Amino acid sequence: KQGNIMLIVETGAIVAGANCYISLVDARAKAIELGVTLPTLDVDADAAIINGTQYVDYKQYSGNRVSIDQTLDWPRTKASANGFTIPDTTIPLAVINASVLAAATSATLFVNDNGKQIEENRVEGAVTQRFFENTSANKGEMKVTRADALLKPYLLNGGYFNNLMGVV
Repeated sequence: KQGNIMLIVETGAIVAGANCYISLVDARAKAIELGVTLPTLDVDADAAIINGTQYVDYKQYSGNRVSIDQTLDWPRTKASANGFTIPDTTIPLAVINASVLAAATSATLFVNDNGKQIEENRVEGAVTQRFFENTSANKGEMKVTRADALLKPYLLNGGYFNNLMGVV
């Protein structure tokens, strides 16, 4: 692996250059609590945490970012969940937990095969790639995950917009 990735944790104070909602040490403890596993090597775990954060930030949340300068979607103003207003200096625990859950599966977060699965890859001067039809009932769809379930109360229109966009 090349070089280490530096995690910069957003605390709710609009931390410059923030790229995650939780430190590596805290993410490892949270992963155990949630019953998931992060990569063993710290550099791989750091990358997974950033990917998990990007997945969480891919959603459409209620409210607005607090500042034009913030790099992540949280904290937010005028955000609410389950009938309660979320303070604009708060990163909801569900968002943090969802980022760890997503980090544990970060290798497959942004994969969408559109029903095609590779049957063969061959390199002989030229590359050959052959696909076979995926017969799965939900081919080409992203599945609802524990992370998505945690985030649902925070989503714009309860996640209806995300469903229209093809992201569950």
